[in-house]
Amino acid sequence: MIKVEKETKDGILHVRLSGYVDESADFEKSIGPVSGSMRVNCKEVVRINSVGVKNWIRYFQGLKNKGVKIAYSDCSTTMVEQINLISNFLAGGE
Repeated sequence: MIKVEKETKDGILHVRLSGYVDESADFEKSIGPVSGSMRVNCKEVVRINSVGVKNWIRYFQGLKNKGVKIAYSDCSTTMVEQINLISNFLAGGE
């Protein structure tokens, strides 16, 4: 199960993710609507399964398509492995 903490600073939504990204991950519900810029801290993501990858890409690609600028920070080893394996995992983010 993924845990989401949110905070807005200087017009940028800061999101800290921790736990497991799996079939129960509903980013639309837990993060909600986003406009402008978003910074995602992935330091405490410890596992992600194939359905979690699908949910991840669907949500973050949708944000990119709406013009949201996404930046990822402090990516855990689990996240770096997915970034290296899945070509569109970052959905245009940096």
